Formats: sequence, structure tokens, C-alpha cells
Amino acid sequence: ASRHEAMRHIAANFSLYQSQLTAKLQSSVSKVHVSSDLWTSPHRHGVLAICARWVDKDYQPKRALLGLQEINQAQPFW
Repeated sequence: ASRHEAMRHIAANFSLYQSQLTAKLQSSVSKVHVSSDLWTSPHRHGVLAICARWVDKDYQPKRALLGLQEINQAQPFW
């Protein structure tokens, strides 16, 4: 699978589960902790991930990917 196909698959799945994720985050019994990770693939493609971690109403730790963006290395991301 190409990286473009993988990115399309990820975007389609995120759209499908976006409303469910919103409800889960809103029902959190803890603060929602957001983190990011920026890395370069072996083929020199930059990727930025935004992740969330929280504790749900059953006091179970949860985590989710909130965003995944390919970064053009010639373009600053700030």
C-alpha cells in the first residue's frame, strides 16, 4: 500500500469515529492530556501525530489519535 492510500484510510476511519470519540472525551472523569510526536519515515516523509489520553467513566485508561498530518519538510509547521 502506498503512503497516500494509508493516509486516505486513516482519514476515512477518523471521520467514521469522530462523533464517538467526541462523546468519549466529553464523558472523561479526568483531564484530557494531549501530546504530539513528530518523526520522519525511512522514506524521508515528515509526520506529525496529535494524541490524547484520559480516564473513562469506568476508570479505565484510554488513548486516541486525534490527528495525523504529513509535514512538508520545506514548510515550517509553526
